Amino acid sequence: MRVMAMGMALLVVAACKKGGGEEGGDEAEVTPEVVAQTAVAQVESFAVTVTALGLVDAAPGHVAELAAPAQARVTRIYVATGQAVSRGQPLVALDQTVFAAEVRRTDVARVTAQQAYERARRLADAGILPRKDAETAAAALADANAAAIAARNTAGQATLRSPIPGIVAAVNARLNAQADPATTLVQVVDPSGLEIHLSVPPDQAGRIQPRQPVHLSVGRAAGGAALGEGVVTGIGAVIDTANGSVDVRAALTRPAGRLFVGQDVFATIDVARQANVVTVPAAAVVPAEDGQQVFVVDARGVAHATPVTVGERREEVVAITRGLRGGETVVAQGAYGVQDGAHVRAAAAAPAAAEKP
Repeated sequence: MRVMAMGMALLVVAACKKGGGEEGGDEAEVTPEVVAQTAVAQVESFAVTVTALGLVDAAPGHVAELAAPAQARVTRIYVATGQAVSRGQPLVALDQTVFAAEVRRTDVARVTAQQAYERARRLADAGILPRKDAETAAAALADANAAAIAARNTAGQATLRSPIPGIVAAVNARLNAQADPATTLVQVVDPSGLEIHLSVPPDQAGRIQPRQPVHLSVGRAAGGAALGEGVVTGIGAVIDTANGSVDVRAALTRPAGRLFVGQDVFATIDVARQANVVTVPAAAVVPAEDGQQVFVVDARGVAHATPVTVGERREEVVAITRGLRGGETVVAQGAYGVQDGAHVRAAAAAPAAAEKP
C-alpha cells in the first residue's frame, strides 16, 4: 500500500469589502480556502480483516495444577514462580506422618480381612458356614487390598512432582500451612503449548477459516507492542452465552514477543484479499445527507463533494466500491472542515508512516 499523506485541515475564510474600503459598506463573499493535505485514491490489492480481542491460555495437556492428595501440612517448598522445571522435579513436600499412619492402618485392615476370609472359606468348605458368608469375606478382603494400594499411592504423592516440563506459573503453598486437596498448590505451564482464544462476533466468525494469518499485539486495542504472526487453529461451534461470541483459537508461529498465561491480546485476522480495489484514507470519508462522501480536488484546486459507497474497512484505510475510479486527488484528514466548491491549497506533508499489513 502506498503511503497516503494525511493531516489536519485549516479552514481560512477571507472577506473583501467593496471598493474604497469604506466603513459600513456591503461585504462581498469570496470562495473559502482550505489549507489541507491531500491523498490520491489508489487501486490496489486490499486485505479484508476481522479484528478481535483475546486471552492467552495453555492448551490441554500443557498445564498442570497440583494439589495435596489429602489434608497435610506443607513441610518444604522447592520452587518459585517463574522457575523452569523438568518432568518429575520435586515442587512441594508434605508431612509424611499422616500418609504413613494411613498406610499402617490399611495394612492392618488388609491382614485382618485376609484372616477373616481364610476362616470363612474353611468353614464354608466344611459346611459349617453358608457359602455367601465366604463370598462376603472375599469382597471385604478385596476392599481392604484396594484401600491399602490407594494409601501407598497417596503416600507416594506426599512430595508433589511436576508431570510436565515447563515454567512454574503460580505457587500457592505456604510453609507449615495446612494444604487442602481442593486448593491448587503449584501450577506448571508448558510455554510451547500456549494458545490464544479470541472472542469473535458470530457474523464475523463465519468468515474465518483455519490456517488464515493472524497479526497479534499486546493489549485490548490496536497499537500495542507486536507479539508476532500466527495462524487460526480452530473455530468454535457454539456461541458463548455469557458474551455472545464465538471462540476462535490461534497459535503464534513467528513470535516477536513472549506470551504469558492470562495476557490480553489484540488480533487482526486476514480473511480475504480483494484485487483492484479503490482505497482512500479513512479520514477522507465524511457523512453526507444521504450517505457518505469524499471531496475530490480538480486540477484548479476546487473541492467537489462526491458521494461514495464504502466497502471493507481497516483502521486507517477504507475501500470504495462506488463513486471513485482511482487516481483522483481527495482531501484527506480534515475533510470535515471542507465545503463543496472550496479552494484547496495543499499543505506540507506530514512524516510518512508505513501502513500495517
